[in-house]
Amino acid sequence: MVDFELKYIVWSCTKLCNFYCIHCAKDAGDPLPDELTTAEARSLLGQIAEFQVPLFIAGVEPLMRKDILELTRYSAELGMDVYLKTNGWYLDDQVAEQLAAHKVKVIIGMSGNEEVQERVRGKGSFQRAVDAAKRTAQRGNLLGISVWLTKFTLDQIPELIDLAISVGAKEFSLADYTPQGRTKEIYKRLMPSPQEYEKTLHDIYRYYKELQDKIIVFPYTIFSRRIMKTKEPQMELTKACSLHDWLEISEDGKVYPCRSMELLVGDIRKQPLKTIWEKLPYSDTGDLIGKLYSREHIRGKCGQCEYFDICGGCRARARAMTGDMFAADPACPYIPSSSPKI
Repeated sequence: MVDFELKYIVWSCTKLCNFYCIHCAKDAGDPLPDELTTAEARSLLGQIAEFQVPLFIAGVEPLMRKDILELTRYSAELGMDVYLKTNGWYLDDQVAEQLAAHKVKVIIGMSGNEEVQERVRGKGSFQRAVDAAKRTAQRGNLLGISVWLTKFTLDQIPELIDLAISVGAKEFSLADYTPQGRTKEIYKRLMPSPQEYEKTLHDIYRYYKELQDKIIVFPYTIFSRRIMKTKEPQMELTKACSLHDWLEISEDGKVYPCRSMELLVGDIRKQPLKTIWEKLPYSDTGDLIGKLYSREHIRGKCGQCEYFDICGGCRARARAMTGDMFAADPACPYIPSSSPKI
């Protein structure tokens, strides 16, 4: 039985973006024609506030929503714990002041070092991101720097961690992603091999241990708990997959426990968010999540792995790359001890 306990919510507030990065899974650029209005967004914030869990505002680029500062002001009035991820292009002194006043913690998303960032996002994008990070750090609300884990960034991680420390970030994270949207076609070009992936995660663990007094270093990836358990067997860890403890709300109000797998469970234009969440465990999707969390339903080495209860592989990546959400995660090189060596 899956223990559904909501721990955080992500609102992808707009499809608007000033960049068109090849690694973006959101088919960025123009807004959806029916994105939530200001009134609908305020209603949504009120509903989220009732859960008393953190809200992560993403986009593609949230600062391109014309009402975003009105909405962050309202979130502050509601006493919400809000994080906002931005590429930093529009984060000038005035915006920085307001975000700080609204107690919004900022995450600056980047594509890599200056050479990669400028190649992927365009001229000036690197310095604008660095300046945005410094502005928020000066005001005390910079949470961290988040960098996509791709073949571009494999050999840049020490340099990027140093950058995060230099601008005053509290955290440095590597952002993983599953192939969706435009990335379905370029995923194999962008992603490290399983062996490169594994080495990088071991490196990240080492940086995490060595730099704890300076910055928190971690990867947003399904495999991180397995790596930690191999390094510190005594650690008590829970399931890495968040199908049971978060929701993503799309630009037009659709609600998903996993948007990458298109697990649509509701629409805030039709039902209150609380109702959608309370019905999830008893729905067909709740039953599916239970199966995805059950070893006996997972095929291949993931179902045989001794780390299944804390990892289990990314079901969204398995679906995207094999067509079967119950298949083994093809990004993992680990051979379970209970599985024959092949």
